[in-house]
Amino acid sequence: MEANAIDRRRLLHGAGAAAGGAVVVGVGALATQPAAASSGSKRLAGSWLVDVVSGGPQGGTLISVGSFADGGVAITHDISPAGPPFTGSWAQHGSKWRATLWSGFPGEGGPGSTGPTARLKLRGEVKGDRIRGTFTFTLFVPGEDPSTDTGSFTGRRIEA
Repeated sequence: MEANAIDRRRLLHGAGAAAGGAVVVGVGALATQPAAASSGSKRLAGSWLVDVVSGGPQGGTLISVGSFADGGVAITHDISPAGPPFTGSWAQHGSKWRATLWSGFPGEGGPGSTGPTARLKLRGEVKGDRIRGTFTFTLFVPGEDPSTDTGSFTGRRIEA
């Protein structure tokens, strides 16, 4: 039981923070959009370096890279500390945007066993070369009630 609690805390902190940080962005289609939009842009497409702050009981901060691609594809990846990638989709309305991303983890029962699954929901706003928002990270462990973490993030556009 104690090992599961430690693993869950590590997953919540790592995945939640990363997800929150990763919150963000994808690579825009280069043929139709420059890698970095002008500072007055409200366009989310592209990649972002994000500082993520967990508001849950585990607390903590992390740095993540989020990328949002034209067509609604989102990828986030915690880089400090390192964590698993999350993939999903995003939508934008004006300067406001939202994304839902998922990741999975290996099970402890050997090859083919079902492990935890994590969902990251992001809600944010883009202003020029900056983003900010909130996240909800939910960890689904087989046979257990889901665990949830929440927090906030801020980030800046990564230029190519």
